Amino acid sequence: MDRSKKSARKKIVWAIVSFLLAVASVAAVIWQSRSFTLREFFGFVCSANGWYIAAAILCMLLFIIFEGEAIRVILKAYGNPVTHRSAAFYSATDIYFSAITPSATGGQPASAFMMMRDGISGSTTTIALLANIVMYTSSILVIGVLAFLFYPSAFFSFGGVSRVLVYAGIAAQSMLLAFFVLLLSNEKLLRKLAIGAIKLGGRLHIVRRVNERVEKISTSLDNYARDVQALRGHRAALIKVFVFNLLQRASQIAVTSFVFLATGGDVPGAAKIFALQSYVVLGASFVPIPGAMGVTDFLMLDAFGTMLSEECATSLELLSRSLSFYACILLCAICVLVRFIAGRRRSSR
Repeated sequence: MDRSKKSARKKIVWAIVSFLLAVASVAAVIWQSRSFTLREFFGFVCSANGWYIAAAILCMLLFIIFEGEAIRVILKAYGNPVTHRSAAFYSATDIYFSAITPSATGGQPASAFMMMRDGISGSTTTIALLANIVMYTSSILVIGVLAFLFYPSAFFSFGGVSRVLVYAGIAAQSMLLAFFVLLLSNEKLLRKLAIGAIKLGGRLHIVRRVNERVEKISTSLDNYARDVQALRGHRAALIKVFVFNLLQRASQIAVTSFVFLATGGDVPGAAKIFALQSYVVLGASFVPIPGAMGVTDFLMLDAFGTMLSEECATSLELLSRSLSFYACILLCAICVLVRFIAGRRRSSR
């Protein structure tokens, strides 16, 4: 009970911290632009084409839905059919807690908790989330490569600091991808790491009943090894998972392109915006700040400033970021709350 209360308090603290960071990020964006005024921004929003804004909102929703579909495909391959709605809730949980915790460390554990509460085994949940994160990481690297091939000039539009951030993001994502692939392909390494961590915790007097915990983790890792072997036989499912993750990443990036079109931009410009936003996602991906707030804003302003006036670049950044991130996180938070209340009611019954 005490542990659950501490966990709840920690989540509340991170939610508050994330909210304050969001306010600070928006304030910093507004403050740095000398020509920006709220009146002009509201005019910018009101003059936007409603159909393109609707397309941007749809892309934001697809960002949530496509991740859920990717998870659903893996779970179904392991004989755990889940509804599209449940899959979307797993995705919303992952996205929300990833956004409010440093380096997105809270997303997968929270999503795993939801899955196991629905009766899915721990080993299957672990495999599903690991496989999904491999494809999620791969997809942004693929999109980054495609952006460079079709729009190399977009990358060189960034300033020196932004380029360093993009390089660091590419390196971080590549190392993460290699690490997760290693975990999926080498169960013995994961066993050594897990048991080694438990024994180290015992020596430091952090972990009690070391032998008992080693036996439990060994049993779990036996199931994990079995599921990893089974995963290698689901190549068609893995391809689908990659496609859904590619669509998910593209949907999030496309929000900015549609907002650009909504506010008078042309199609070639929207394509360049898509390429620029791809680099923004890469550059912000390794920053250990909830939602990469501040860094993402800096990169977006740097990118859009090469195409638009300072005032328009700031307005485009605020509106597209509001739809692709803040509105998305708010919607995911509502989904998590609804799911939590529904689960509490089922438990009480």
